[in-house]
Amino acid sequence: MEQYRLLFEATVDYAVFHLSLSGTIQTWNPGAARIFGYEASEIIGRPGATLFTPEDNLQGVPDQEVRFAAESGRAEDSRWHLRKDGSRFWANGVMIGLRDDSGLVVGLGKIIRDDTDRKRADELLQYQLNVADAIATNAAEALFLIDSEGRITFANPIAQAMFGWPQDDLLGQFLHEKLNCRRSVAVPDPILDCPHMRVLASGQTIRSEDDFFVHKEGSLVPISSSAAPIMSDNAVVGAVMVVSDLTEQKQAEAMQRENEEALQQAQKLESIGVLAGGIAHDFNNLLTGNTSPSGASGPGPRGSPSWQASTFESM
Repeated sequence: MEQYRLLFEATVDYAVFHLSLSGTIQTWNPGAARIFGYEASEIIGRPGATLFTPEDNLQGVPDQEVRFAAESGRAEDSRWHLRKDGSRFWANGVMIGLRDDSGLVVGLGKIIRDDTDRKRADELLQYQLNVADAIATNAAEALFLIDSEGRITFANPIAQAMFGWPQDDLLGQFLHEKLNCRRSVAVPDPILDCPHMRVLASGQTIRSEDDFFVHKEGSLVPISSSAAPIMSDNAVVGAVMVVSDLTEQKQAEAMQRENEEALQQAQKLESIGVLAGGIAHDFNNLLTGNTSPSGASGPGPRGSPSWQASTFESM
């Protein structure tokens, strides 16, 4: 018993106290005083419900915990508790039924740890994960996460739609083998030449590299990709890759080239037509005997069709 008492009094990282079967606090160690802010003289004799939040008291949580621990021998909980000053902390605790030599439950013991920092860290992490998930899910571009060996660990809905593969068919597969990245329409690049593999090898970010990926149905998709390494303890453990579909851009560029070529061709035809018209006019003059005032036929005034024709011939 003396050893138990010494341990009880020396423990400051955990709140340890006893309650009666009716839920009244009977003992209070230094750890409980530190965590809850009550001195033993302030809290002993008061109901354990004092330590619970108003909403838990309204729902009868303290009585439920006492009853469950007395009946089953153990009740665990993780919930907000109240300090003396009214502030809240996240408590992980266990209530144990204490039995006498005959096996009869004669009291309850409770041990509580303040896990507020861990709780808030978990909440922050979850928030960050939710934000990342929202960004990835609603991004306008394809997003891939890749492990250190080049296997796909995540593909957002845009990536799945862009290349025709459901996520279950992509996860765990090598991105290079699944999408056959290549610089030209001819043959796939060697795996180490693929942008994401160069990022994994070098740890350097690449931006806006044009390639082709292969759609599930076999068609080539022109793409532009950017990739950045995911680091842990100064080591590359994966990469994130953002991919844009350039199909519409390439089609627009091809149409623009066609329009420019058509315009150039039209301008050439127009020039030839003007020259041909000038030549025909001069031939007509020759046939009708139209000559210059001196009696010799000539090219005519500068800028006239006959002048343009003679200029064309001299070229």
